[in-house]
Amino acid sequence: MKTAVAVITNNMPPVKTFKSYGWPDYPTVIICDPAVHKFHREFYKDEIVYDFLEVTEGKKGLGSQMMELYAQPIDLFGADLVFRLDDDLPKGVFVEKYDYDLNLNDVIDEAEEAYKELGTSLVGFSNTSRTDWLGDGYKKTWGLITGAANLSITSKFPAKYMDPRLKRYDDVYRTLAHREADGAVGRVAQIGIDKAKCSVNAAPRMEDVKEEIDFILNRFPGMATCEGTRKINSGTRVIPNWRMKRDKNYR
Repeated sequence: MKTAVAVITNNMPPVKTFKSYGWPDYPTVIICDPAVHKFHREFYKDEIVYDFLEVTEGKKGLGSQMMELYAQPIDLFGADLVFRLDDDLPKGVFVEKYDYDLNLNDVIDEAEEAYKELGTSLVGFSNTSRTDWLGDGYKKTWGLITGAANLSITSKFPAKYMDPRLKRYDDVYRTLAHREADGAVGRVAQIGIDKAKCSVNAAPRMEDVKEEIDFILNRFPGMATCEGTRKINSGTRVIPNWRMKRDKNYR
């Protein structure tokens, strides 16, 4: 079993996540939007080493880029698993129940252990920064797996887990697609993600994202709802109120 790390970016270099945490001890690919690919190739030209770091040109659009995330690690590294990272994670975004100072290798190792124990093809972390809410061990869930950091299988047939037409909410789509395939997703209970530290885009108007919401709900009937909005980050941001439902296939 071989794991690779992948970052999808449409931002100019450097990749903030690697500035915050350094390089992981895993082969890594930066999958670039075509508009920024040449800048990343130039910026990382002295660090691009076969089976350590590759900087590749991806596709336009979120859905198409996420399909590259499943496929490219196989072609580049022969990887069975891919650990997806957002490109803008600050130091301290990973929170451990016992206040252990986590590096990238720690969180990837924990996700690998959860994958081996649970047998789910998507594994993530707890959606909280409160250490008193964190648990222990690895657990199956029907809850949302955040897109900030997660581990999944790779695939030469990524359409099983992503649609190239998708423009938003790839974390919701992927959670539901892997639940559909496996009956559940996995979670490392003792590690949380402090979403308040993640970069936040301007909240879209609900009328502007209704098409994407309906697209996902129609693709996965009975597995999620999205009614109205809710506030996050201490009430500073309003987002669509996505809720995962325990569907009949949960196991």
